[in-house]
Amino acid sequence: MSSFLGAYGIRNALNKFFHETGHGELTGWGLSPPVDTYSPLAKFIHTRGVDEWEKAYLSDHRYAPKFDAETVLNMTLSGCIFRESVCDEMEVRGWGVPSDFFDAVFYKQLCKVANDHDRAMMKLAIQPYFYKNSMRLDYPKTVDGKVCIYKGDDEDGKEIWEPVNP
Repeated sequence: MSSFLGAYGIRNALNKFFHETGHGELTGWGLSPPVDTYSPLAKFIHTRGVDEWEKAYLSDHRYAPKFDAETVLNMTLSGCIFRESVCDEMEVRGWGVPSDFFDAVFYKQLCKVANDHDRAMMKLAIQPYFYKNSMRLDYPKTVDGKVCIYKGDDEDGKEIWEPVNP
């Protein structure tokens, strides 16, 4: 899922990911991925996620995250719309994680497009090794209406389940 071909390569990597996760059809490499077959969540990421990241990435920033499909997926699903100001802040800090750049307005738009379950399942699918190699992560649990993953037990032996989405 690299940025070797810029936004064109990223959109093609996303097309493959969406096909593998059941969010769209696969056409192979092409100038126009089959956006009309995408789920609303995939369509949102394919357009809003990539477009905003591409604009910000065109500036020269040493500490900006790698511009690839995985980054676009992770940041978009975490409610971070990548802007020039985010790039600037990362450069000042020398680091950054999605939660540092959460955008409530953008996340609200994302939540209108896809429910908690759809967003969580796509977010978990980004990290297949983490998701499939844990004893309990191969079946996320819904707690109080939110998809959660197992994070261990507390000192009393009670299971700790943490929401996948912010």
